[in-house]
Amino acid sequence: MLFRSGAAELPEAEPPAGERALVVEGAPSGEESSLERAIAPLAEGYARSGRRSYVDDAAYEARLHLRGRGYADAEVAYEILETGLARLTVRAGSRAILGEVSVVIEGSSSIPEEDLARYVSGPRTGLFGRGPTLYVARRVASAADAIQEDLVALGHLDAAARIIDPGPGPGGDPVRVRAEVEPGPLYRVGDVTFALARTAAGLSDEIEAAVQAALARVVGEIGEERAFQPRMINRLRGAIIDALGQRGHPDASAEVSADVDRRTLHVNLSVVAEPGPYVVLGEVRVQGEVRTRASFLASRMRIQRGDVYDSSKLRKSLRGLYRTGLFR
Repeated sequence: MLFRSGAAELPEAEPPAGERALVVEGAPSGEESSLERAIAPLAEGYARSGRRSYVDDAAYEARLHLRGRGYADAEVAYEILETGLARLTVRAGSRAILGEVSVVIEGSSSIPEEDLARYVSGPRTGLFGRGPTLYVARRVASAADAIQEDLVALGHLDAAARIIDPGPGPGGDPVRVRAEVEPGPLYRVGDVTFALARTAAGLSDEIEAAVQAALARVVGEIGEERAFQPRMINRLRGAIIDALGQRGHPDASAEVSADVDRRTLHVNLSVVAEPGPYVVLGEVRVQGEVRTRASFLASRMRIQRGDVYDSSKLRKSLRGLYRTGLFR
């Protein structure tokens, strides 16, 4: 890949006539190396295949890369010459710097003001990243959605955010961005109920106690505030399936539904489990071309004939077999 600054060619030989290569003209000073890394796989693809799509993608990636480096108005055009040479022409424009980021929070937020400001910040320039912060339009444009998603994940289910971005001005002054955030109330976990599916057979008292303990552990992990976090739904589901899987139910499934009460600001969770059949292990066999004693393999496993199915012991048995180096 060759880089040229304007009409002056950098000291590297022109490729032989008919050889496919990519030439980049007009790249901003100091950006050549990072730009080359960004489009190198596409340049190699073009040199290998001659397909126009590689050049088109290279121009697109170069544009994205430069805009991510603070060149907010960067454009990259391309042409493919009869000689096989593909030329990317860069019009980077001036580099935009991010100025003051003002954050206005209406209400109480689980994310501090200084952290909210970082959602719109691009990379920093200078040695060790101590220079001015770059303005990256794509990052600023996505900041509102990112703030809202993270607040919802922390329990602010009605969160809203708005970014006021004037964009770079003609004078090159730092871009001042304003973030307006309405976290809304914090929702907390209310009641957590557990029931078996209508088609399910009953569970023993011991297994039901283990399931209830698994639910309590997940709820206990959220702390004294009991802030509802949407990821709890998957964690509750996994805890139920794991608890049943360790106690004879390999095909267990669970559904978790959340009922949001906006009057009390609580989320009530209902867990319904289908344990599936109760399984006791029959013969335990290791199949394949394994040249070792059966007793040696058995010593590495935590399961044997007549045991109640236990997903945890099964996983440990598989790890023990792989550690022998006999299996791939």
